[in-house]
Amino acid sequence: ERRASKRRGGTPKGVPNKPHPAGEALPAPPISWRTLGAVESGDAGDETAELLCRAESAEDVAEAILAYALERMARCILFSVRSTEAVIWKARGLELDPERVRHLVLPVRSEPIFGLFLGDGHYRGPLPADRRLHSFYERMGVRLPSRILILPVYLDDRLVAVFYGDGRRSDDIEGETEHYKILLRKLALALDLVDLKRKIRAL
Repeated sequence: ERRASKRRGGTPKGVPNKPHPAGEALPAPPISWRTLGAVESGDAGDETAELLCRAESAEDVAEAILAYALERMARCILFSVRSTEAVIWKARGLELDPERVRHLVLPVRSEPIFGLFLGDGHYRGPLPADRRLHSFYERMGVRLPSRILILPVYLDDRLVAVFYGDGRRSDDIEGETEHYKILLRKLALALDLVDLKRKIRAL
């Protein structure tokens, strides 16, 4: 199902706890402020928004986002992106082997799991029966899901992170896709705010 608008494990030892600065930009689709304005802010987590406003580090930002997501799905990952490569930034709900994922570097343009959102802007639906997609889970050493949600995070028109989640209970993912888009827009703004606070304190 591709749409047109497209508490357990923690971060493995050795995995970066902040996103890489973006280099070569992957272009961002335009933001539909009309669509965002039609969704009540509370639907995207007012409490989470307050945590993001108070965040003092990129790690605080990631923790707030993943805590919100884990209430609505079984497993979630934030990948940080530098130029056109992604690494696992933080994860929840997965038992990841640090040695297995430490050197896991995924090319955003050619990794099949990221190809699901490139072009349409997001993917939410069943995991396609494609061996190339299955290898993503094999490399992490985790079981295959039946349904997934994957969305990009853009800051100043650069791809800086990717959010991945899959279902809870009968592999369902709770909440509307638009709510997650708003949440990730808040993530990008919060990262910008953290950087602004750092610059102010450095003066």
